[in-house]
Amino acid sequence: MVIVKRLLKYYLVILTFHNNNIVDTLIMNETVKAYDAKYKTPNFFSDRSWLYRPFVKALISKAELGSGARLLDVGCGQGFFTALFAEQGIDAQGIDVSSVGIEAAKSSCKISSTRFKVGNILQLPIEEQFDCVFTRSCSLYNTTDFPYDTSVTDQLIRHVRPGGVLIFDYYTRLSENAKSEGWLYHSKAQVKEHFAKYSNAEIYFSLRLEARLLGSFSFSPITSFIANVLSRTFGMGGELVVFVRLDHRACHETRLL
Repeated sequence: MVIVKRLLKYYLVILTFHNNNIVDTLIMNETVKAYDAKYKTPNFFSDRSWLYRPFVKALISKAELGSGARLLDVGCGQGFFTALFAEQGIDAQGIDVSSVGIEAAKSSCKISSTRFKVGNILQLPIEEQFDCVFTRSCSLYNTTDFPYDTSVTDQLIRHVRPGGVLIFDYYTRLSENAKSEGWLYHSKAQVKEHFAKYSNAEIYFSLRLEARLLGSFSFSPITSFIANVLSRTFGMGGELVVFVRLDHRACHETRLL
């Protein structure tokens, strides 16, 4: 009887795991379909080069990425940010689940050395490590369990070389009254909780405009504080940015997770 109970218990565990995998696959398939449909429209998110080009330059400076540094843009969509990094001399590569988005990225990017691949970031078809892994407003972070679920971040960090940096960038509004259909505006406190276990994590909030004047100094405690107040008071949108620098010990510990 005891053996039967144990076998039944194992069967239920396996069945639950199998069903969860099916659900995850169905969700991913629907996500891919949704983004494929969106990316048929050129520059679907209406990203503005004049606003983000100085912002990306400031990111590069703050992360101390030299010319030729190897960067992986995870969830690159139509390749807007991948191209901006490449313009600054970064050896950039983009990856996204949407084949439509990747084709749009290949067509629009004017720098021939920039590479794009179709792939699920949770099962990256890439083995090598990079000087920098960059992700901006990835839909996998658009969840209510974001503050305590670090599985996506753990996966990304595995592709950062020792001494490299992860740049997490998430569009949000810090006003308590801010709401958006289909997009969660994470708070700075939630981002801080998410990155609590990572050593050397630096968290900032940027309105992007300050990057035109201050460059990398726009990622400083005082500038971040001012941007935070403006967003809370006037509902202005901006970027929650986290730099996670991996020293050799932190990198080794991450591999053991």
